[in-house]
Amino acid sequence: MDITHHLDRLKESFLWAAAKGGRFQECQSLLSMGADVNWVNNQDNCTTPILEACRNGHGEVVQLLLAHGADTGAKTKEGNNLLHLAAGRNDGDMCSVFSGSKCSLTELNGQDKTPIDVAVGKVRGGQRA
Repeated sequence: MDITHHLDRLKESFLWAAAKGGRFQECQSLLSMGADVNWVNNQDNCTTPILEACRNGHGEVVQLLLAHGADTGAKTKEGNNLLHLAAGRNDGDMCSVFSGSKCSLTELNGQDKTPIDVAVGKVRGGQRA
């Protein structure tokens, strides 16, 4: 593996970790250095930076990644799209970010649930006031 490839891989894995942790400025710096916004972390559930930012409720980072061309059609290994993840957090603001994107409110995940089913399950499960 040549050094350039190794450095590129480090940028992508750092971007993924920064997005997961909600570190906006770090994400911004890595993107400006050319980190691949759609890099897939094959060692940690095959997720992308935007999936991790969304899963962890980092709206500002999600917006940054979208501005840099993040794929809104990304899915977890379990088949959850960005709307499934936002709905699982009962995050209406994050859900509205994805309206009109590749995400679909009717798309089924690996448990045959739509993002709406996920949100309703959270409300019925007493996890939301």
